[in-house]
Amino acid sequence: MANITINSLPVASTIDGVNDYLPIYTNTGAATQGINRNTLLNLASGPVGLTDSQTLTNKTLTSPTINGATFSGTLSGTYTIGGTPTFPATVVQTTTSQTLTNKTLTSPTINSPTITNATLSSDAISGYTSSTTGSIFGINVNSGVFSSSNIIVNSNITTGNLYTTKIYNPYKFFYTIGSAASISATTAATLTCTSLQYDTSSNYSTSTGRFTVPVSGFYQINAQVDFLATTAGWISLWKNGAEFIRGNRQYVGSTQTIATNISVVLQLNAGDYIQLGYYSFTATTTENNSQTFIQGYLVSTT
Repeated sequence: MANITINSLPVASTIDGVNDYLPIYTNTGAATQGINRNTLLNLASGPVGLTDSQTLTNKTLTSPTINGATFSGTLSGTYTIGGTPTFPATVVQTTTSQTLTNKTLTSPTINSPTITNATLSSDAISGYTSSTTGSIFGINVNSGVFSSSNIIVNSNITTGNLYTTKIYNPYKFFYTIGSAASISATTAATLTCTSLQYDTSSNYSTSTGRFTVPVSGFYQINAQVDFLATTAGWISLWKNGAEFIRGNRQYVGSTQTIATNISVVLQLNAGDYIQLGYYSFTATTTENNSQTFIQGYLVSTT
C-alpha cells in the first residue's frame, strides 16, 4: 500500500462542521475515532473568526469596544456611547434646532422662547419674570407702557381707571352740504353732502351720500338740514336704502329758514350704509352753508 501524505490530498474549500470528520486518538477510549469540527471545538455552530463577516446570535459581550457600528433592533441595559453619534431626523436631540409636533411637555423649563400662533390654556402662568420693555405684535413697550404712534401713549391704569393722552379711533367722518340742494315737496328723499371736513378712513361717498360701516359696532351719528319752508319738515337717517329714524319736526307759519336735526347712537353691522334724509311739505332748497351736514364716529365695536 502506498504512503499517503497530507499534501497529496485535494484541498477542501468548505467544511461541514457536523458531517465531516477527523481521525483522533482518544486516550479515554484507547482507540482512534472519528470526530467532527463542532465536537472538537465544543461548539453548537461555527466558530467566530477575528476578521470574518458574521452574524452573532444570542451572544453576551462584556465590556466590548465597538467601532463604526450600525445598530438595529432593541438595545437593553445601560450603554455609554462615545464619539459623535448620528441620529435620524425623527429623534429629538438636545442641541439641534427641530420642530416638535403634537408633543406634551410636562414641567418644562423654557428659556427665551419664540412662541408663534400659540394657544395657552391654563388657569395661571407662574414662575416667570415680567419685562417692562419689549414688543407686542410690533407695538413697542417701554417702561411698561405703549410707546408707538397712533396707540395709547404714557398710560397707566390706576384703581380701575384708564388715564391717557391719546386714544386712536380710525373711523370718523364729517361732511357739509357744500352747495345748495333742491328739496322736493311731500317726497322723502336723501341728500348728499360733498364738502369734506374730515374722513379718516374714507368710508363716506360724495357720489352716493352713503357712509358705509367698516366694522360692526355702535356709531354716534349727528346730522342737520337747514332749508326754507312755508309749513313743516324734518330730517331723517336712512339705513340700507330706507328711512330708519326721524329727527325733530319743525313747523313755521310763513316762509323762513328752519333747521331740523338728529343725534343718535346706532348699532350697525359691517357693510350697512347710512344716508342723510329729509321730508318737506313744500318744494324748496337747502341753505348753502355749513348748517346742513352729516357727521359720525365709531363709539365701540360689538
